[in-house]
Amino acid sequence: MKHVLGLDIGGSSVKGWLSGEGLDRCAQITLPLPLHFEPENGLAEFDPQEWWLIVGKVIQEILAIRRGTKPAALVVSSIRQAFVLCSDVGELGMGIHNADRRGASAIPHIDGLLDSSHLYDLTGHWFAPQLPLPKLVSIRQYETERWRRITKLMFVHDWIVWRLSGVWRNEKTLATSSQLCEVKSRNWSQQLMDLFLLKEEMFGELVQAGEIVGEVTNKELPDLYGVPIVAGGGDAHFLAHGSRSRSSDIVAVAGSTTPIQAISNNLPADSGRRPWISSPLVGPGWAVEVNAGYTGAALDWICARLQWSLPEALKAAWTASDLGARGVIALTASPRWDRESWIRPLPFSFARLNPGHKSSDLVRAVVEAHAYAIRANLESLEDILSQRTGHLILTGGWVADSNFSQLLADVTQRIIWSITSFDASVRTSTLLANESIPGIEPHKAEVEIYEPCSKDSRYSDNYREYCQLYQHSILNAPI
Repeated sequence: MKHVLGLDIGGSSVKGWLSGEGLDRCAQITLPLPLHFEPENGLAEFDPQEWWLIVGKVIQEILAIRRGTKPAALVVSSIRQAFVLCSDVGELGMGIHNADRRGASAIPHIDGLLDSSHLYDLTGHWFAPQLPLPKLVSIRQYETERWRRITKLMFVHDWIVWRLSGVWRNEKTLATSSQLCEVKSRNWSQQLMDLFLLKEEMFGELVQAGEIVGEVTNKELPDLYGVPIVAGGGDAHFLAHGSRSRSSDIVAVAGSTTPIQAISNNLPADSGRRPWISSPLVGPGWAVEVNAGYTGAALDWICARLQWSLPEALKAAWTASDLGARGVIALTASPRWDRESWIRPLPFSFARLNPGHKSSDLVRAVVEAHAYAIRANLESLEDILSQRTGHLILTGGWVADSNFSQLLADVTQRIIWSITSFDASVRTSTLLANESIPGIEPHKAEVEIYEPCSKDSRYSDNYREYCQLYQHSILNAPI
């Protein structure tokens, strides 16, 4: 059997796996990645050398588990909107994380040159400070010496491939998710380069997931020397692809945030300019996406405040609270996906909290808010695409909690197909490698199915109340 080595460089950890005969035969390793924050300046950065050493360690530990096994291919996926800037010699300073908000300083400059409607129609993205376009505009304005030396823009996927092989290419899902490409052509925008004085030389040749980019030549990894490197893609695209059984499936990737993605054969013409639109991982059409907000981050936040581990918190939510969280509403997930709610998100907070509530009610409220926000965004996406689906595929870290999958089935009144992110990742990596390398058997993902088992009117009543309270809070939030 031919094996595929997979690497996923996430926002806070790197995961590595080696495919095998069934999920129980797949080796896997996860190690944390350090970040450097300057909240007062909106900076979220990483040290490329630190990250590369950890990626190398993951590779070595995976190969040690399956000693003597040389992979037939290596596939990479990574977070979106994060990048490393390079000169002809190497990396220039710190890497820019996707949570970095330095692009907020570019709002007046961008709005002064290109109105928001035109920017969306051109790129398929409304303005958000986390996107690479405003980050690059900010760097050009305020980091002039660094800007002068830049010759290459590498998204994290591209940078890892370059470190492994010496080959620089830009993967298409990452490029088209950056607000630097034209949504119709799915290629770099010359208009944006000219308008914002972006160096044309820093934008590389675009490659599609599944293409062989090069082979491992890095002398630090002799056991992988000569292994073909297959382009992967952005994490949400990567997981969604491995979760779908057909292209019409809508997938919610529930992690630190919860993007909800569909594939459309036609470029959506939404009058509200709501979804972000990018290239799908493979094939024709467009990936159309909304997002339920910082859902996993909110759960981590309340666990830290209560000094509970995640398993302790979820157990308390399901056993010591009740549907509706005994009246508490957590404003921790977004039922709206638009420029206003993303640029100016509500601070995590609770409504209708009183001294009689318990810690378990707070956790339950956060979990229910997530389910309500998924329902609202799913219905919005269906409205954009003029379709309704009887099921929703759920993947990402939240899948580990079966109670959440059942809650989502009851809240949305849809059948939930639940697939672990590891299962989806292994499946995508083998599917992509199989496109270019004969003899690689695609992994078969295991699916858990959750059907709605309650028609309790409180689900719908609480959902409507949540959306109304969120809308009221957004309208009255200080700027």
